[in-house]
Amino acid sequence: MERFFKRFVCAAAVCGLLRLSLSAGLGDRALALLRQVGEDPAFTGAVLGLKREASSVPTEEEGPEQEPAEEEAAEPPPGAGTAPKERSVPLPTALPPAQPVPDLLAGSGAVAETEEGKAPEPVPEAEKPVSQPRPEVKNGTSYVFDAEELLAQPLPFTLNAELPQVLILHTHGSEAYSQSGGAYEESDHSRTEDKTKNVVRVGEVLAEGLEAEGLHVLHDTELYDYPSYSGSYGRSLAAAQRALEENPSVKVVLDLHRDAASTPGGGAYRTEYVAPGGVICSQLMLIAATGENGLSFPGWRENLGFALRLQAELQGRYPGLARPLYVAPERYNEHAAPAYLLIEVGTDGNTLAEAENAARLLAQCLAAVLAGTIE
Repeated sequence: MERFFKRFVCAAAVCGLLRLSLSAGLGDRALALLRQVGEDPAFTGAVLGLKREASSVPTEEEGPEQEPAEEEAAEPPPGAGTAPKERSVPLPTALPPAQPVPDLLAGSGAVAETEEGKAPEPVPEAEKPVSQPRPEVKNGTSYVFDAEELLAQPLPFTLNAELPQVLILHTHGSEAYSQSGGAYEESDHSRTEDKTKNVVRVGEVLAEGLEAEGLHVLHDTELYDYPSYSGSYGRSLAAAQRALEENPSVKVVLDLHRDAASTPGGGAYRTEYVAPGGVICSQLMLIAATGENGLSFPGWRENLGFALRLQAELQGRYPGLARPLYVAPERYNEHAAPAYLLIEVGTDGNTLAEAENAARLLAQCLAAVLAGTIE
């Protein structure tokens, strides 16, 4: 009797559903549902309002389980140094088109996610900026210059497509990042001689990114601030001059550093830029020198023009990635090449992964600036 009653209730519910569907003109759908009742007990339970057993398969909203991410004013006489490492990378006759951010961040051993961000997503070409804004500049000198006039001038050099074009070095190569981004053994506060954890690693990522864009790069991985911090600019200048003498085709030199600053509470100041796709990067700061403090630098305006071009490219593609370009009264060895910049990649409050992500975006922008100079 009880079994008969249950069947009666089920049939009544289905008949009610059938009548409702027929009245709405959905007779075929109602018949299909009726057949499903006889074939699928779980569906019958759902019709009767019974609770279904929870599924073990993650829903689309929950998503799959994610793996954790990996995380001196005066320049003394030249000193000793080691020759930079040359890369034998085949070069195309012209630069390839710029790739979207996620491709850059996924290359060179980069992880798909960071501790602070999420996996990047493709950026439609239509959403990319097409015009360059006026570059943001902080002038720390008494010199007066017309930024728009300098931007309008062509770059004073050309690059050979088959020979080394860019030199990356590190006057303060031991500068390191937050321990939370991957612990390391300190040789001093926020410094380490481990080149896989300090700013030398960021230079390696930048070199890889430039090579992926078709440029030929030399990377000097020597630490010029150890064993003595004093005299580091003299030692890095000697190394740069030696590399430029051996490779006269190099016209662009980048001295990569890591900045340091404190919050009002005494903690390490952290910069942040969120790239398309949600990837967390540190910010960048370009420093163009003038030699106003007394060291000769007759070509500072031409070098500043190069810096302004790169600043404008960074702001146009990734607004907020670059802090204002700083025009400094020091010289920072920038007289040694036609295009020589000191670049701060993040601070000691940033993780190494954030600085690496910023270097990948820097590579894309620098390649775009240099594209018209390659012969």
